[in-house]
Amino acid sequence: MKMKFRTFRALLTGLLLVMAAAVLFVPETRAANDTATGLPVRTAQEVAEMWQKLMHPKSDIDAAFAVAPKTTAPYAPGTLRSDYLQDGVNAVNFYRFISGLPADIRTTDELNKKAAYGSLLGNAETSNVVSFADTSSHWARHTITWAAEQGIVSGYPDGTFQPDGIVTEEQFLLMFTIAMHGKLEPAGHWSDVYYRFAAERGFTLAGLANHGARSQPISRRAVAELFASGAGQALTGDDAIRFMLDNGYSRGKTAATVQGYLGNDTLTRAEAVQFIRNALDANYAIL
Repeated sequence: MKMKFRTFRALLTGLLLVMAAAVLFVPETRAANDTATGLPVRTAQEVAEMWQKLMHPKSDIDAAFAVAPKTTAPYAPGTLRSDYLQDGVNAVNFYRFISGLPADIRTTDELNKKAAYGSLLGNAETSNVVSFADTSSHWARHTITWAAEQGIVSGYPDGTFQPDGIVTEEQFLLMFTIAMHGKLEPAGHWSDVYYRFAAERGFTLAGLANHGARSQPISRRAVAELFASGAGQALTGDDAIRFMLDNGYSRGKTAATVQGYLGNDTLTRAEAVQFIRNALDANYAIL
């Protein structure tokens, strides 16, 4: 039922957008009872009669298409049923009439095509909404959804995100680079290109010198060192943590202090995306 409502809403949006210019058309002639705008004033009887004539939809909103659209690639707009399209046109004409405009919009093949494309785009937009089976009650659910919609993270084949899973250094580097720079074309092992990018930018990462460290959990201290080096600051340890706190890139784990930052702790997937979002919200950028 939710998708049916989205489809109906998208269809109306597509139809109304197509007709917007027509709705705004002002006729050149004036009626005897024109207002100062040059448009006639409708009487209550005229409005009631036009309501009876136009505002009684006959189509089935759950069966709008004669030919169904494809809302995944390759996209196709489909074809709206003529009675469905006519109901939409009738509604537009009614509102034109009570606004003092002529109720003279007509259905055409071109209008059908444009309204169907509007429906297709509306459904394509709603299909981008991301949800995971295990995040609905998680404290970081909104940030996780944001990160997934931005392409910074993805879920697992079973539909879960596993927000409390521990993040490795290479996994965090992937998230960090996509968020701050963009995706890179993989070559060899999936993380190799990201470590090459890190080396070129002068990032501080244990995995640059020790390949074994790439698949090991990353510490919160190492995250601070990565952020600092990405901003051109060659800081380590507590200095890197102070950099995070002083610039508002982190609020610490238990308190906004070096001790409250808990630099030795590892990072969960949820904490990783929250780190990144906090930094972006505070206008962090790599050099």
